[in-house]
Amino acid sequence: MERMDSLKAFWNSMSEQFADYDIPRIDNNDFMKLINSKNMIFSNGKALDIGCGAGKYTLALAPYFKSVIGTDISDKMLEAAEKRRIKEKINNAEYKCMSWQETDITGWEDSFDLVFAHMTPAVSTRESFEKMRKVSKNCCVVTKSVYRKNEIAENIDRICGNITKGYGESELAELFMILWADGITPMTYYEKEIWKNEMSVQSASDSYIKRMSVKKELSESEKNDISRYFASIAKDGMITEITDVILCNVYWRENK
Repeated sequence: MERMDSLKAFWNSMSEQFADYDIPRIDNNDFMKLINSKNMIFSNGKALDIGCGAGKYTLALAPYFKSVIGTDISDKMLEAAEKRRIKEKINNAEYKCMSWQETDITGWEDSFDLVFAHMTPAVSTRESFEKMRKVSKNCCVVTKSVYRKNEIAENIDRICGNITKGYGESELAELFMILWADGITPMTYYEKEIWKNEMSVQSASDSYIKRMSVKKELSESEKNDISRYFASIAKDGMITEITDVILCNVYWRENK
């Protein structure tokens, strides 16, 4: 299976989990506070949410813009996002199923006042960063995790041959170099979070097998070892996963 197909299959499998959320507000969410406090809201403007998933921030920002577009590779995520949009009666948001790394942005140049990519692998390469900048006529934000401590994830990684090479830190380093080369001085804002996730043994095994298969083709032995590992740590048939996380928001204004 090609990498993009693996990515799509993984995120499709996660759509139900990501669809259950409270829409963030400026008074209770650090990312929303950042957008507001740094004057990145344009009431008559357009925003683009790259890798929007189930549409949490697309819908959160819709009341503050004339229109918002969310893009994602996962059609199941976007189905969940559209259902939530209809439920919330938000009429100025729309979704497009596309791979940001592969899509042609002709016609979108300088179209958006705010372009953001919040915790998504869709923007992770030099080319994808440059495309993001091309469609922005003003503000951009990229949010990545730069630290994660998760005992379960570390043990699964060892089973698979230690294939995880950091998180978003190297990608953000690349972004800084791109911006500095153009005379732009990006700013940063950090958030500390604790993620807690409870899953059945089967759900945990399936999720991690799909997740690690994005990084490499797993052998049947590795898949079986992952399943056995989760069975060995389960309590009453359930897995409790806790992740300590540091998020880094990098934000800047384009020189246009």
